[in-house]
Amino acid sequence: MKKALGIGLGVMLCLALVAPAMAGGGHHHPARGFNVADASVGQENAFVADIEILNLAVTDVDAGMAGSVMGNMGIVGVNQAPGKLNNQGNVVAASVTGEDRAFQKADASVGQANILDFDLEFLALSADIIDKSIIDNGGIVGVNQSAGDLNNQANAVAIAAGLDDVEYGTVAEAELCQVSACAVVVDLATARMDAITGSINGNCGIVGVNQSAGNLNNQANVVSISYSR
Repeated sequence: MKKALGIGLGVMLCLALVAPAMAGGGHHHPARGFNVADASVGQENAFVADIEILNLAVTDVDAGMAGSVMGNMGIVGVNQAPGKLNNQGNVVAASVTGEDRAFQKADASVGQANILDFDLEFLALSADIIDKSIIDNGGIVGVNQSAGDLNNQANAVAIAAGLDDVEYGTVAEAELCQVSACAVVVDLATARMDAITGSINGNCGIVGVNQSAGNLNNQANVVSISYSR
């Protein structure tokens, strides 16, 4: 009973954290006459009661990135998943105001859950490789790579900027909820590898990278920025 209650509370917590941002709720309302720069972003990933009996023979699953994601400017999102049943997302929200008497609010939230999941693998080989990639980019870069199964990966960025004098204030919030409960992974004679070599260098801005060759993992990079001049 206690375990079931804990699982229920965990799921409710994830939903409670993510729902306001996805529904556009939870915003501050400044007094009349003020300008608002409000950036809210939310993402929810969940696997509940999934049973996977996979790779019961010699199987080689690789995710490779070589000489890629280089010299970009702006917003870049990359998702790579040769594995099975993976949730991946790159979400960016930005709001800018150039008026005075402004209020800036940035809110980024991510909820991830693995509940009552079972995964069995035998003689499986999986590898994630990032080689000489994600170099000399400017702006916001999000990369998710998964050769495994039943993984949740997310990069969320919210930015609110005021380019004039601010009299009301600035607020930045970041929320992350990750839950794993009653999830079972059985690996028999398997080999897994995550490798990042000569990569993620010379970037300017925000870079989030998630990499998982395993199973039933929750990974997230959540950034919230509120700026006033």
